Amino acid sequence: MQLRFDGDVKQVEAGCVDAEQLLAPFLLDQGSAARVVVRLALDGEEVPGEHLSDLSQIALVDAEEVEVDTVSVREVALQGLASANDYAEQVGKALRGTADQLRSDRPEVASEQFADAVDGLLVLFFALDAAASHLGAVAEPVAGIAARVQPWLDAVLEAHEGSDWVRVADYLEYEIVPVLDDVPDLISGIRSAGGLA
Repeated sequence: MQLRFDGDVKQVEAGCVDAEQLLAPFLLDQGSAARVVVRLALDGEEVPGEHLSDLSQIALVDAEEVEVDTVSVREVALQGLASANDYAEQVGKALRGTADQLRSDRPEVASEQFADAVDGLLVLFFALDAAASHLGAVAEPVAGIAARVQPWLDAVLEAHEGSDWVRVADYLEYEIVPVLDDVPDLISGIRSAGGLA
């Protein structure tokens, strides 16, 4: 079987039953940086991107040529920061809107907006934590964002239980949103330090 791995052609034994078994030695080879498959073709036919997350499900029966393109996990983490940047802006906007609705005495509308914002916060925190775990010290500026926001979220929940809408609005707008407003600059610095402008 012929394997074209990131442009390099290699001859491999045809005994592998799935893409995971075939590619495992190449994805983390001799201490090099871990790699992620971003493109895979079997005998010239592209495997859909959504199938690349589980290489063990891609059978190699009768495949004569496998073509693979990869990127480093570090590069994926750096690129993932771009989506985290978008989430930070969207969540900040939703929290400002929530605060406006609360100050307009519309807690029902605000609750829906706040639920969406919390979902966005969870995605943001996950993306930032993933970047920090793969980028190490260069990502330290964003590693503590969730820890900075969490005490204020606790305060928001406490004020919400007491139906103190003004206090909830103040916490959202003056405590949480400013932390999120810092995220784009922090991410920009990390991406620059990591080699992606």
